[in-house]
Amino acid sequence: MTDGEFWWRQIPGAARLVQRVAEAVCHHRIVVLHVPQHLPWADTFRHLVSIEVHRSEAARSLEFLDAGEVCPQDDGAQAGDALGDYLLHHFCKPDVRDGFRPALGYDGYLAACRDTTLGSSYLWFTGLSADVLEAWAAFLAHYYEHFQTEKRRQHIPGDGFACLLETAESGTFAKKGVVEIAAADDITSYDGYIYSFLRAGGLQISGTPEAVRWLRPCLAELARSLGGGDVEQSAALLGEGERLLEDPVAACRHVAAQGTYSDGSPFPPALPPDVLRRRVWTTQIRLIFPWLEEQRLALLDRHADEARALVASGGIENGNHEVITDGQLLEIGTICYHKNQFRFTERERRAIDLHRAARNDLAHLSPLSLAAMRELFAHPLA
Repeated sequence: MTDGEFWWRQIPGAARLVQRVAEAVCHHRIVVLHVPQHLPWADTFRHLVSIEVHRSEAARSLEFLDAGEVCPQDDGAQAGDALGDYLLHHFCKPDVRDGFRPALGYDGYLAACRDTTLGSSYLWFTGLSADVLEAWAAFLAHYYEHFQTEKRRQHIPGDGFACLLETAESGTFAKKGVVEIAAADDITSYDGYIYSFLRAGGLQISGTPEAVRWLRPCLAELARSLGGGDVEQSAALLGEGERLLEDPVAACRHVAAQGTYSDGSPFPPALPPDVLRRRVWTTQIRLIFPWLEEQRLALLDRHADEARALVASGGIENGNHEVITDGQLLEIGTICYHKNQFRFTERERRAIDLHRAARNDLAHLSPLSLAAMRELFAHPLA
């Protein structure tokens, strides 16, 4: 399964958007779809919507058209006529085209025509600017008003043609008969989390089973963080595999220089190295620091009697020079310093040293290397 298919079929918000758009196209005449500038794997999305539409109404075809080819000048004032002229010349027979007169208006004339193929089509226009969107929505609203009148007068079967206008413009507007759908209502940052973590589950990572168990979420979260929440960039970073964990800066530079969105446009330039390293550190703090604390508490639970005896002896302080009276509050550094007063195994002693070093590095804004993480996760204290 490709990245795009996985995203649009397996991720809840993305799959929900496919269904919503397909249902809207089948049940409404004018649909405006607001999408982000880079809708993840947009061609796959449109293909899956077309499949769902065909399942609901096999008699109609779904055609995808570039708004720029219909109205190349991006002139909002003339955009409505440009759409009408396009529909007239591409969906009407020659004799119907010859009967058109500008005074009739494209919307009224097309609505009254019975000898067209418009009724057998769903038209999906992409790349609409704000001005063209406004003009086309107004044109289509007028068309459907005329169509309803002509349908009653001429007993025209059907409901006219359906049209979806896809735009990266975020502003909404209220027009009669227009249904608006915003991709952002279905696709959230949570879906990006799910995608990264599920896709990371299928990647090969070397190390002990215990280490790999924890390196996978680190890789997933790192790809999401360094990708800035952009799903396609995160997918490209996941494709770097272990290299992303080993040298995040180099991996990000490689993806930025060589990678492209599914529509062929280039990824943005890589962020400065210091910004990338800070994001790596933030990711590790979020994932590894809580794990270190859980491991410390598990160790103290296992050696509770020795911990109580140590604090009862008095004079044991934490990092703020406060006397510790509860064995569970012993910090890893203190445990390491007094480890001869515990009955630790050699493996526990080795693990304590690793946990102390990792905690100190993270506390001083220093991200852990892949080698250090492998060694750390291979020696849990729990």
